[in-house]
Amino acid sequence: MFNTLSSILKTAGVAVLFGALVVKAWSFFSPRPAPVPVSGNRVITKFVAAASGDLLHERSNVRTATLLHFANDPHGIIARNLRAGIKKIHALTLLPKSKLHSLETRLHVSGAAAVTPATALRAAKKSHEQGAVFGTVHRFATTVSGATLDCTVALASVARGRIIFQKDYKFNTRPAGAAGGSAATDGRMSISAFLLRLLIWAGLVLALPLGALPTIRATVRRASNGLNGALLCVLTGVDALLAYLLLGAGFGSWLAALSFILFACAAVAYNLEVMARVARAQA
Repeated sequence: MFNTLSSILKTAGVAVLFGALVVKAWSFFSPRPAPVPVSGNRVITKFVAAASGDLLHERSNVRTATLLHFANDPHGIIARNLRAGIKKIHALTLLPKSKLHSLETRLHVSGAAAVTPATALRAAKKSHEQGAVFGTVHRFATTVSGATLDCTVALASVARGRIIFQKDYKFNTRPAGAAGGSAATDGRMSISAFLLRLLIWAGLVLALPLGALPTIRATVRRASNGLNGALLCVLTGVDALLAYLLLGAGFGSWLAALSFILFACAAVAYNLEVMARVARAQA
């Protein structure tokens, strides 16, 4: 019994190390967001000045807040600049970014789904803040002659239980009638990038239980449902964490939860099949 538990703990340690190496490798080799051109920075500067100023004047009794991710802003460009603008004029005292948010930034991924008022209020209550700032990037595009930014910003108050400020911001620095190619982006992960990450995740899911075969053999040999279940949870937990880290930014609709559940079920089925094969081989 002790040897089996020790083996499971070793496997968990290997899995954590494996996950850490994957995170490190992904943060180093993953594609970085393209640098924002001068025209893009100009339109972002105008947006930040307007939005942070409006928050200062419309904040009512809200003084502390958490800044949530903006929908369709996977690299956090808009939210990051707005955070700096809010701090610069002391519009609100913002909660520091969470460790998970920092990890997502390091991995160049972030939640892309829109934040609802109810979700924003729950996040503010959970962090013991008076409010929450959130929004949606409808369009952010740059051209050879200018840039366009269409973004909505909202502030929800915990005390009032609703949104107390919401405004659409539209800025266009492109001269009327200007021609030229465009490099438009709506912030969503491209299909090719999503498929590449899905392929990487699938390879990691296939490799993890094979690398843990000695532990699987030792656990199955004990014929303990509890130990087998614990090992299955460890393997599937690592699979689910990798799915979130690698594919999280691709989940930008109501289909997100269903997709994540399907990926998790596929990982569970594969891990069970490997454990079953080991059991049959030992029988």
